[in-house]
Amino acid sequence: MAEERGYWRDNGERIAAREAWDIWAVHAYDILIGIAQTYHATITYGELRDRLFAASGIQTSALLQNWIGEVLNRVIHESRRRGEPPLSALVVRVDDGMVGGGYDEVLRVWGEPAAENEMAREEHAAVSRLACYRRFGAPLPPDGGQPALSPRLQRRSARERRSPGARSARPASSSFRSVAPATPADTSPSPPKRCRHSRPGAAAGATGASDDRPQASPFGLPGIAGRPGRTVILSAF
Repeated sequence: MAEERGYWRDNGERIAAREAWDIWAVHAYDILIGIAQTYHATITYGELRDRLFAASGIQTSALLQNWIGEVLNRVIHESRRRGEPPLSALVVRVDDGMVGGGYDEVLRVWGEPAAENEMAREEHAAVSRLACYRRFGAPLPPDGGQPALSPRLQRRSARERRSPGARSARPASSSFRSVAPATPADTSPSPPKRCRHSRPGAAAGATGASDDRPQASPFGLPGIAGRPGRTVILSAF
């Protein structure tokens, strides 16, 4: 049986797992800022792994699912510390285009309520991605951009809707709009459209009165966690 090598540098030097995670988190932040500079762009977990290995000169034989969460949790906390939207929302699974359960750390760190179901989580991540595109200078369409599920998840949702008699095991959102990536003709930079939003300085995770107003989000965008049937109202981050 081959010896388990764990984590190592390109020169063969062994490195502790936590040191590798810390180094990868720094590179991940920069990589994800680059992804955020293209409207509706995402990156898969596997693609991020390969870029981290190349950028850091550190590799591991550990399974991706056993360490990528440690790296992205560090990115989440650093995003919060800097007052920036959560860049981890840009990372999706290759098979279904979903951020998955690791995104729950974003809701926890920002003090927002847990998502009622996985599609509510994905919709919240879509709003977070839009905040990333706006924050990090992606050329946007004239309306300031729209949140969108990842292309792979859009295709999966469309197939499910077309399947006769098919019923999803999870509650589905009824009003969230999936938006295809913009074409080059409509990506010229322009100021985001000014829209109604929660008042500045609203406390993260605070619950408002029990009326029909959107819940405040610490990203400067109305939160949608736990409200899968609501229409998203846009606001600049």
